[in-house]
Amino acid sequence: MALEIRYLREPGGFADQIRALAKAVKDDDGFVAFDEQTMLNLDSDDASEYLLLIDTDVSPAVSGGAGSGSTEEAGRGASGDSAASPAHADGAGSGLDVSTPDTNTPDTSAPDNATPGTTKPTSQGSVVGAAIRDLRNGSVELAIAPSHRNRGLGRRLLREARERFAGSPLWAHGTLPPAQVLAESEGLKATRSLLAMSRPLVGVVDKPDLTNAIPNWVITPIDPEADLEAFTELNSAAFAEHPEQGQLTAEDMRQRFSQDWFDPELLLLVRPTQVGQPDDIADGASMSASVATANGLNGDKPLAYLWLKPQSDSLVELYVLGVHPQIQGQGLGGALSNLMLKIMRGHGFQRAILYVDLENEPAVRSYYRAGFDVLETHTQYSL
Repeated sequence: MALEIRYLREPGGFADQIRALAKAVKDDDGFVAFDEQTMLNLDSDDASEYLLLIDTDVSPAVSGGAGSGSTEEAGRGASGDSAASPAHADGAGSGLDVSTPDTNTPDTSAPDNATPGTTKPTSQGSVVGAAIRDLRNGSVELAIAPSHRNRGLGRRLLREARERFAGSPLWAHGTLPPAQVLAESEGLKATRSLLAMSRPLVGVVDKPDLTNAIPNWVITPIDPEADLEAFTELNSAAFAEHPEQGQLTAEDMRQRFSQDWFDPELLLLVRPTQVGQPDDIADGASMSASVATANGLNGDKPLAYLWLKPQSDSLVELYVLGVHPQIQGQGLGGALSNLMLKIMRGHGFQRAILYVDLENEPAVRSYYRAGFDVLETHTQYSL
C-alpha cells in the first residue's frame, strides 16, 4: 500500500470518489462524514479546499460501501427565534482513526510550499480519506474509509490538516469514541456542541388551516422563483450572526431548491396582514404583526419562514426556522414551532428531528418542553 496526501483547491476527477467515501462512512458509522454544504461544494469551483489521502496502488474505489451519493446535513443549531439545522451547515468526519501511525508507510504529504491546485493526474489512485475545508465558513471535516481504519491514517491526516488549516474549527459528527480519543490525544479542545433532538409525532393531530393558523399573519408555500430574492434577504437578516446560515446566497438557495428532497409545500413563508386598532389585536404572536407595522414592515415581503426537510418517508427535519430580527422575541417563532408539529404530522411523517446548540439553553429547554429528547451530540474542535 503506497499512500500520499494531495492538496487541491477543487475536487476535479476525485468528486465521485469523495461522494463514495461519504456514503461508505455513513453506511458504517450511521453518521454523515461531510455536511450538505460540503457535498454541494463538490459541484462548485473555489468553494472548498481538499487534503485527499490517496492509495496509489489501487484503482479508484472505496471499500465498505463504494458508490456515489450525497449525504444529509449535520446541522447548524439554533439562536433566539431563529433555528438552523443544517443547512447538516458545517460538519466533521465521523470516521477518525486513533491507532498508532504506520511507520512503514512513507510520508508523501503535500509540502508546505505546494502550489494550490497542483496535483498528480486524478486517474491515479483511490481516495481512502479526506479532510475538507469550506472556504466561506472555514470549518473542516475529516473522514477515513472504513476499509482503511486502524492503521494510523486518521491521525496522519489530522496532523496534516492541523498544519494546512491551523485555527479552523473541526467537526466530529456523532462524537464517536474513536474521534474523542484521537482529539484528546492530539490536544484538540472542544469549542462547541450541537445536539440532535427527536420526538415521535404519534398523537399529533389535525393538519392546520394555514390561512388562519396565526391571527394577523398569512402563511403560504414559497414560489421558488418569485420569492427567491425576498426569501434570501430574510434569511440573511434572521441569521446575520450565524457563521453558516447567514452567508447563504440566492445561488445557494437555488442549489437547495434543485435537490431531490426539496418540496415547496414544506418551505412556508409568513407575511403580516393588515391589522386593526390595538384593542383588536390578541395577545401573543398575533401582536407581532402590529410590531412589524410599527417598524415599517408590511406584507409585501415575508418576515418569517419555516422550512422542513424530509429525511425519509417517515422522518422529517426542522431544517430552518427564521424570524426577522425586528420582530424577534414577540412570540411569532414560538407560534411557528407549535404549528410545526401539526404540519409535519399533516404531511404523514412519523418522527421529527432538529439540531440546536447546547449553549442555547432557552431553545434546548423549549424543545424539551415540546417533547423532544437528545438523540446524538456533534462536537466541534479547534485545529
